[in-house]
Amino acid sequence: MLPNQLYPAHLCWYFRKHSPWKHKIDRGLGSMVEAGLVRQWIQVRDKQKGRQING
Repeated sequence: MLPNQLYPAHLCWYFRKHSPWKHKIDRGLGSMVEAGLVRQWIQVRDKQKGRQING
């Protein structure tokens, strides 16, 4: 991860109808969520900012 966030906001991608990329991106993001990577990244970020997350 980068030491500083480049764009301090949520990101979003838009795809045209029937885009072949949508399902590939969904699968990749879903795999990261299922593996717990997103939760881990959030916990690391919050720990660095001095916050504690329960759960």
